[in-house]
Amino acid sequence: MTCSCSYLWRIERSPPSYIFGTMHVSHERVWPYMSKEIRQAFSSSTHVYAEFNPTDDTYWDDFLQCIVNRTRRVERSTDYPIRGALLDMYLIMEAHRSNKTTGSLETP
Repeated sequence: MTCSCSYLWRIERSPPSYIFGTMHVSHERVWPYMSKEIRQAFSSSTHVYAEFNPTDDTYWDDFLQCIVNRTRRVERSTDYPIRGALLDMYLIMEAHRSNKTTGSLETP
């Protein structure tokens, strides 16, 4: 089964840009069913930006600064598990592993 409906928008320029509206669900429930066009857009990309970038230590430093209750600790790590990862986190981690430029659209 392939997901024919998607939230993939192509911005006509050279090279093309894409905006992919992901869902906060496990990538295992969604990614295997994505269309060939979505997979090709991702694999041919050189830059991937997500809602937030879990591989960016600066994000976690800023996040920790935002925590009011300092008794609760948040560990940061760039060794993220893939199994069960949300689709957007999975894509940014795969992009990072493929040496693509990664970034985030939001800050803490």
